[in-house]
Order: sequence, then C-alpha cells, then structure tokens
Amino acid sequence: MPLLSYFWRPLKQGRSALTMNGVGESGLQVEQHADADLESRPLAFIWQGTRWIINSVGRTWESKGERHYLVMVQGDRVFELARSHTAGNWRLVRRPADFSPHRTSRL
Repeated sequence: MPLLSYFWRPLKQGRSALTMNGVGESGLQVEQHADADLESRPLAFIWQGTRWIINSVGRTWESKGERHYLVMVQGDRVFELARSHTAGNWRLVRRPADFSPHRTSRL
C-alpha cells in the first residue's frame, strides 16, 4: 500500500481542510481536520479494511516527537493514534484489546 500524504494551505483565517494521511506499512489511513493553526484532529481512520468513525477524542499528549490521541469509535471501543511531528504520518499505537486490564503490551 503506498504512503498517502497531504498538502494543506489555509485559504482564509478560520477556515479548515479535511485531509487524508496514512502509513503504508501499518495499513492505517487517517481522515483528519486541520484548522488555521495547522492543528490536526483525527475524524476517522481505516484499519484492517474497516473504516472507524471517531465519535470523540479524549486525552491528547506529546511524547517522543508525536502527538497522541485517545479516540472512541462506535461500540465504545478505544484506540490510541499517534501523529509524527516531523513526517506527519499516523500510526496505531493501541487497539481495544490492549486496554484490557489483563493486557499490558503495545502494538
């Protein structure tokens, strides 16, 4: 799967753009909203052939050059997504099974 990328330029202050970005090696594609300050927020993602619409974005934080997002999708499933500051690529850090109290491993 090819690496998808995006280019975004604000047309006017306060306008935003919906963009698509993805990482070929993980099979993850992310639809995101970018505001005038170039802050991005994930809206949906495609992983393992399924499009997951993000119902809510919870906690966000910075770690090792990435912006992390805890997101909730249909069925109250929680995923952790991370976006690289330098490359702009997204990756899936944790999936619902990884949040189980009996499991501590990451992808």
